[in-house]
This record gives sequence, C-alpha cells and structure tokens, in this order.
Amino acid sequence: MKVKNLLSHFQKTVEWSLVAKCACLVFLALYAFVHGGVFSWFIWFFASLWFFYSENAERRSFTYSYGVYVALLFLYGTNTKDSVFGDIIFFFLISFLLLLWVGLVRFVFKEKELMVDMYHSVLVFFTLLFSLMFGTFTSAFFAGLCIGMLTYEYLTIHKFSWKPRMMLASIALGLLTYEMLLIVQILPLHVIALAGVVSLFTLVVRNLYVAHFSGTLSQHFLFQNIVIFITLCVVLFATGKWVI
Repeated sequence: MKVKNLLSHFQKTVEWSLVAKCACLVFLALYAFVHGGVFSWFIWFFASLWFFYSENAERRSFTYSYGVYVALLFLYGTNTKDSVFGDIIFFFLISFLLLLWVGLVRFVFKEKELMVDMYHSVLVFFTLLFSLMFGTFTSAFFAGLCIGMLTYEYLTIHKFSWKPRMMLASIALGLLTYEMLLIVQILPLHVIALAGVVSLFTLVVRNLYVAHFSGTLSQHFLFQNIVIFITLCVVLFATGKWVI
C-alpha cells in the first residue's frame, strides 16, 4: 500500500512534459554529436532555443549562462571527435548542466545561491578548458568573452544597482582572463591543471567583486581569498602532469 501511494505521489509531482523536453534536447544533442553534420546541429540549435523560451520568466536571469552552455556544447561536440575525454566532457555538459539549469529556473533547489555558484563555476572551468585544449587567439578571446558575460550575469543575479560599474568590472575580468590564458599556455602543465588555476583566479576575482559591491570587502576577506587561491594553486601545480 505504501509503495502504491509513493508511486501515485511521484506521478502527480513529476512534470512529465518537462522530462520529455529534456530527453528530447539530450537525444538531439547526442545524435548531432555522434553523426555530425550541419543539419543535425541546426536542428539541435533551434530545439535549444525552443527549450529556453518554453520555460518561465525566471529563465531571463540565466540568459548569458544558457548561451554559453549552448556554445560550449556545439564547440565540444564539433571539435572532440574520436576522443574518450571529449565524449565524457560532452555527456557531462549535456546532462549535469542541463539538470542544474532546469533546477534553477524551476526553483527546485532550496539552496539557490549555492547551485548558482556551482552552475557558473562548472561553466567557467569548461570554457577555460576548451580554450586551453585548442590554444589559439580565437579560443582565448571566446573564453574571455564568456567569462565577462558570466561575471555580469552573476553580479546581476545579486541585484546590485550599479550596472555600468558591473559591466566595466565584467569586461575587465574578461580581458584579464584572455591575457592570462595567453600567458599560461607556455607552462608545461596539463590543460586540466591549467584550467583549474585560471578558473580559481577568475572565481576569486568574481567573489571580490561581489564583496566590493555588497560593501563587505575587508582586509580579512581579501587575505582569506588570496590564501585559498595560493594553496589550491600549489596543490594543482604539485599534482599536475608536467611535460618537457
């Protein structure tokens, strides 16, 4: 009897139309990834737009991050063929990040700020990882642009009222990330460790922005973030694979 009541409650609470839309989007992305072709990716792109605009008004808070998500899926899907590492990345992006985005838009998660941090942090890492895997000026510029957009969205979510200053700060971080990517490429360290180091730097600066705009920036907070950044960088450099 308890099992029957549980199944009945499950059927009532689950929004099957949303499950069907997510499954359709994942299937189209995997099909385009496996078979390739301009037409397949064209269909998936319009499906992703339909999926975005079929959600409620809360989606507008995550417009930039969803755009970065779509761009990363396309770039990884078209540039990491015949690679187990690329397959794992693509499957992770299409499933985990879609789950996070839907949960944020539908208010599924209780700890929304924590989930926003996780969602943006994962996007930042894989954006930087793509830039370092394909180390060109174009990929570095793409990463800097994405970091600027994600930073502006993150500050907007916190509802600060200084939009011009937020935009200038976001552009500055994007340009700084672009220059940093060009510099770190000369280090004989694995791309995952390099992406981790640059991600840490980006996220620390972003947190300092939030503290500054909220009026909570202090010497203790600044020192704490610097210590965390240096400690994690030492760990990444110590465990990363150096190549000659």
